[in-house]
Amino acid sequence: MKQLGFLKFVVIGLAVVLLVVAISLFINRGAHVRLSGAVLKTRIIQTDTNSAVLVFDVRLTNPAKVPFVVRDAAVRLTDESGNEIEGDRVAQMDLDRLLEYYKFYGPRYTPMLMPRERINPGASVDRTIAGSFQRSEKQLERRKATLLRIADVDGTFTDIAETRK
Repeated sequence: MKQLGFLKFVVIGLAVVLLVVAISLFINRGAHVRLSGAVLKTRIIQTDTNSAVLVFDVRLTNPAKVPFVVRDAAVRLTDESGNEIEGDRVAQMDLDRLLEYYKFYGPRYTPMLMPRERINPGASVDRTIAGSFQRSEKQLERRKATLLRIADVDGTFTDIAETRK
């Protein structure tokens, strides 16, 4: 009989603790820095026999209640052999000159994602991210996967994977 009373006390105590945890998680649901995003368009620009630039037009959304301040953006790919390769960042001026020279690929449609750029809570922005690789255009076309890693100044990062068709 005493064990039944003790068991009720433990169950009620666990229920109260779970309720407090659930309420605190619900209240803080938007307080975590994060981005969500999708790759809208990808272009490969061959600059040399063994060098090409991957240009991504992306849509980024900040679903959090706090701003996301960009520290850095990196482009990584997995080639057909399974090797991970990180590309060199391409500056906005260099990309503009490249697209001006190779008019076939069209202009830069959106601003480049820049360090210290602030993406406000609830906002969506379209940006361009570009990386240069020491691979030919054909090798880049045969890549298995591409990952865009965008880091916040606070150390958190968001990975956006390109979906290959």
